[in-house]
Amino acid sequence: MDASIEHTKGIEFGKNGEFGAAINAFTNVIGLRPDEPEAYYNRGLAFLKSGDLDNAIADFDEVVRLRPDVAAAYGKRGIAYKNKGNLEQAQSDFAKAKELSGS
Repeated sequence: MDASIEHTKGIEFGKNGEFGAAINAFTNVIGLRPDEPEAYYNRGLAFLKSGDLDNAIADFDEVVRLRPDVAAAYGKRGIAYKNKGNLEQAQSDFAKAKELSGS
């Protein structure tokens, strides 16, 4: 299995709204490259779009652990927290995303 091909498949599945297939593809990438923050980020997006907020948060947590400078991970995690009703954590993540993006 080629991680690059799986990643490309995951992106295409996500674009087509096939979030379960996207999650599976990104999970395959993570199995091959467990320190690949982009795979966690994209799988987190698929979880977020499918409404699986806890797994989305876990994946964005992993992106932040691997690459604490990725503003988008904080922003998307903030959305997940907001959707769960955790407004305090959401605001914290939004503020960090804004700080990192320089806006």
